[in-house]
Amino acid sequence: GLLRRTPQPLFLTIVEVEFADGGRDRYFLPLTICAHIDIRGLQERAGHAILANITGARKGVLFDGWLDDRFARTLLEALDTQEQVKTRTGSIRALQTSRFSAIRGTDALVPQRLSIEQSNTSLVFGDRLILKLFRRLEPGINPDFEIGRYLTEQAAFTRVPSVLGALEHAGVAEEPSTLAMMQELVESQAEGWTHATDEVRRFYDAAQSRKAPEVVLPSCGYSALIDTEAPPVIRELMGGYLVTAERLGRRTGEMHLALASDASHLAFAPEPFTSDDLAAISNNAVAEAQRAFEILESKPGTAPELLARKQQVLDRLHHRPALEFTASKIRVHGDYHLGQVLWAEGDFYILDFEGEPAKPLVVRRAKQSPLKDVAGMMRSFSYAAHAGLFAYTASRPDAFESLSKWAEAWDTWTTGAFLRGYFATVEHALFVPANPAQRDELLCLFVLEKALYELNYELNNRPEWLRIPALGIRRLLS
Repeated sequence: GLLRRTPQPLFLTIVEVEFADGGRDRYFLPLTICAHIDIRGLQERAGHAILANITGARKGVLFDGWLDDRFARTLLEALDTQEQVKTRTGSIRALQTSRFSAIRGTDALVPQRLSIEQSNTSLVFGDRLILKLFRRLEPGINPDFEIGRYLTEQAAFTRVPSVLGALEHAGVAEEPSTLAMMQELVESQAEGWTHATDEVRRFYDAAQSRKAPEVVLPSCGYSALIDTEAPPVIRELMGGYLVTAERLGRRTGEMHLALASDASHLAFAPEPFTSDDLAAISNNAVAEAQRAFEILESKPGTAPELLARKQQVLDRLHHRPALEFTASKIRVHGDYHLGQVLWAEGDFYILDFEGEPAKPLVVRRAKQSPLKDVAGMMRSFSYAAHAGLFAYTASRPDAFESLSKWAEAWDTWTTGAFLRGYFATVEHALFVPANPAQRDELLCLFVLEKALYELNYELNNRPEWLRIPALGIRRLLS
């Protein structure tokens, strides 16, 4: 679709890629032309974004439009006027939510780009708006827009940045695809991961001269952990982070209550969590385990203590608890970890409801037990504790052994505080099993599934971090 017929025209292009195995992917690629005189600056800044040279009457290069300020301003104008653009295969329309005008204001906003390193590309306007472009397209609404709009408009949940609008492409006889989403820009002090690892570093500074406490870990007794107060030395050394983790638990619970709040809205109405759902989680975990153990068997000596527990892991997954509880499944975040929250003025904002980007849209929009999100954040705390330990002891390797006990303590008590905040908030919600022992069993299954997924990820990407999920799995089996 031609968005503007200016001296440098702007195109909204959808590219279809066909793979040798017959699979197809579609990508959103905005394009524009850079006049000959400006080429050098563009080549230096982003040479990879140049697609082709243009010759003839109009000389220059064809390049990725998101790098162009005129393109950014034109997209904002399209949203301002809720413009509709005809394309060869349908149309592209800009739409606003009820919060658009209040946050957009009326003044001209200067566009700038966030980093070029993200999987999605983002444009920031002034200090007020952020436009996220979704590069890979599938027919159907992107869950980031769908859930964000629902939380903003239907549920009035204030711990997400308000969703203000979107660009959609509607082809002939297919569901519209979301090309881009406009949100309120939240000024934050740090994302949750940076904030947590800074806290961890401070904790190790304070702890390195102290004798580590004996941590008695309830294996799957999360309820016991919630009911146990952290020892005085932990409270002293962790400073305010126990309160912070409990607050994140509360916000997570409020998010799930908001997502479950409208039984009349088909895409969000809670549904029964069935024995098939339980089997699917379990089967997925078994598949992750088998994949990981195959790799470990082909590389003897990689993680022998984990390999020795192969049968124990598989037995644990095959003898899963019977479904003796009633609970519902709801729409969830789907890819929940410390990198998906912002720490701003002593509180959290939750973002990025896209789900796991590698999975198909239909899977990302499926209803699930919200304990999946809870398990994701629990594993993220474990990563913060241990990644923080690796970084802290890189220059003082002799401290690793003594500090690893402190790492477990930080992980344990942070998790306990987070779960306390969460379960206090969702106490009477129908989406968690009412019986604490059954709730613990289901949560344990999600944590194990996530740790097995991480095991595969680290085997393929960061072998030096393999011990983080390996430790988590050993702890779950103890």
